[in-house]
Amino acid sequence: MTEGMVPEESSSRSGADESTADGATASAPNRNAPGPEKSEMDSSIAAETSESDDESGHDRGHHVFSTTPFRFGLHAAFYLAGKAADKLVSLYKKMLHLDPEVVAEFDRKTALSYLKQGRYQQAIPLLERLVTRHPDDVEIRMSLARAYGQVKKFDLAKVQLEKVLSVRPQLVRALRALGSLHARSQEFDEAIRCLEKAAEADPGHAQTYYRLGTAYDGKKLYDRAVESFKKAIELNPRYAKAYQSLGFTYESMGERTAAVDCFKKALEHE
Repeated sequence: MTEGMVPEESSSRSGADESTADGATASAPNRNAPGPEKSEMDSSIAAETSESDDESGHDRGHHVFSTTPFRFGLHAAFYLAGKAADKLVSLYKKMLHLDPEVVAEFDRKTALSYLKQGRYQQAIPLLERLVTRHPDDVEIRMSLARAYGQVKKFDLAKVQLEKVLSVRPQLVRALRALGSLHARSQEFDEAIRCLEKAAEADPGHAQTYYRLGTAYDGKKLYDRAVESFKKAIELNPRYAKAYQSLGFTYESMGERTAAVDCFKKALEHE
C-alpha cells in the first residue's frame, strides 16, 4: 500500500451480485413475458376488434375516436411528447460534447472518493482512464499503484511505481512502496536497492528502516537487519513491529535472550 495518498474509504469491497433477503439470487424478469398491464391491453384490443357494429350499422369505437375534443387532446399530447424528446436529445448532445477536462476532473474526484471508501475495484477503471489522459501525472499513478496493491495486483502496481520513478527518481513515497512490493515478492535485492535510496533521501522516516530491516533479514544479512530495526526504534521508540522483527532476527542469530527482551517490548507497545 503506497503512502502519502488520500486514505481510502471503505465500503462494499467486492463486485458480487446482490441477493434477495432469503439469500437467493434475484432473477431478471423476462422482457418477452406479458405483464398484467400488457395482458389487459391485449384483451381490450381483442374485445374492441371482435365487437359487432351496433344496430344502426356504425362502429361504436369509431364514433368515440372521431370526436373533435379527443382528436385535439391527442394532437396536443403528441406535440408535448415531441418537445420533451427534443429537450432530451439536446441534453444528451451537450453531455457528449463536455470538455474532456471536466470529465477528467469528475473521474478524479469519483476515483478518490472510491479510494477513501476502500472501493478499489471501482476506482481502478477510472484511474486507468485518467492515467491514459494524463500519463505524466504522478499522483494519479501513485493512486493507481495503491489500488492495484490493495487488490493484490502487485505486478501492475510495480509498473506504475517504476513509471513514477522514471519521472521523479527521488520520490520517497514511490521508492518505499516499490521496495515494499519487491520485499513481499521476495525480490530482496531490488527491495534493498529501493529502500536504501529512500532512507538516504529521507533519513528521519522510521518505517523506511523497518522495511529495509525486513529486506536485509530476508537476505539473511542479519547484522544489517539488526542495525536497521534499531534505527527504526530510535526514530520511533514505541514501534512494536520493529521490536518484534528485531526479536525474530535475534532468534535467527541464536541470541535468544535478546530475542525475548524484544518480544516483551513489542507486547508493551502494542
